[in-house]
Amino acid sequence: MSERRRFSPQERHFLSDIANKLDPETAHQLRNDILLAWCHQVGDFLNIDLEGYSRPDYRGHSSLPYEGTVRDLDGGLVSLLANLDQNSRILELEFIWWENDSDAGIDWATLSIVSEPR
Repeated sequence: MSERRRFSPQERHFLSDIANKLDPETAHQLRNDILLAWCHQVGDFLNIDLEGYSRPDYRGHSSLPYEGTVRDLDGGLVSLLANLDQNSRILELEFIWWENDSDAGIDWATLSIVSEPR
C-alpha cells in the first residue's frame, strides 16, 4: 500500500471536470469530497478516505455517469472511473489499463471526459 496523500492536481482536475457536468447537488457533494479526501494507491485503485466521514460497511458501489480516458506514457488507452459508496460519496478512482501494464504511467495531457457507456 502506498503512502496516504491528497489528490494530485491532475486527479483534482479530472474530478472537477466531471463535477462540471453533473447536476448541482451531486456536483456540490463531489467538490466538497475533493477537499476532504485523503488517498492511497492499492493496485489499480486510488482508495479514498474523507475527513469527518464514517464510511459505512461496503455494500457495493456505483460509478459517476462520466469517466475519463487518457493515454499512458507508452500510448495505451486507460479508463478512469470515479466510484461512489452507497451514500453517493467518493469511494475510489479506478484505473483500467486496456493495452499496457499499470506501471506505464499516465499522460494527463491526453485526458478527455466522456459519458460512461450504459
